[in-house]
Amino acid sequence: ALAAAACAVRCLAALTRRAAAEHHTEQEDAAAGRRSLLATVAAVSAVAPATAALAAPVDVPDRINQDPYELIGLGNPEDSKEDKKEFYMKKKYRADTYQLLKHMKISGSLDKGTPNMEKWNKRIKEEMNDWVALYRRQDLVVGRQSYYSLYSAVNTLASH
Repeated sequence: ALAAAACAVRCLAALTRRAAAEHHTEQEDAAAGRRSLLATVAAVSAVAPATAALAAPVDVPDRINQDPYELIGLGNPEDSKEDKKEFYMKKKYRADTYQLLKHMKISGSLDKGTPNMEKWNKRIKEEMNDWVALYRRQDLVVGRQSYYSLYSAVNTLASH
């Protein structure tokens, strides 16, 4: 960001030297100076918000070392009826997306050595595959920004 501002200042200096080397009238010199000043102000004002955005704090979730199945209220992960109620797709895009996102957040926050972590991550990968398989070919869903964002997140988490 600062490099862009420095580049803008160097360009301004080069323009000023070039304008001075050429023989212009006073009005042309004044207009060139105003244009250079406006270009510098625009460059600095464009860089300032980017610098402030880089300094913004990032909210990192706490690590979870509790059984993930207990977190979602699933007492017995081996019970297929409870598993189906919690993990299977309801064929409603919004509900399925929120469900998958919640489970992916838990999966990404699990600490090493968490009980049932391997079983949870395996189940989440199945859920991610189910979500992608269900919504990949639906034109009304594929055009949404939320689909592309979550699809990208699914690919990232599935690769780990």
